[in-house]
Amino acid sequence: MSIKVMVNGKELELMEPFVTAEDVRILGDIEQDRSIILQTPDGNRMMEPHRRYPIQDGDFFADAPTFKYG
Repeated sequence: MSIKVMVNGKELELMEPFVTAEDVRILGDIEQDRSIILQTPDGNRMMEPHRRYPIQDGDFFADAPTFKYG
């Protein structure tokens, strides 16, 4: 069974119930210098690079500029 998610407005079907930020980056053709944001009804979360996140139908992912201090 596939899980339908949106990455920067593009609908994708995933076969696994977990993703990493790197998975989303590859699927969405997102550059390495951008942060990946998981958008949920509970709020937005910046995804840590190698952590696995549970996903479900209808989840939204977006990218944003990476904030650099200094």
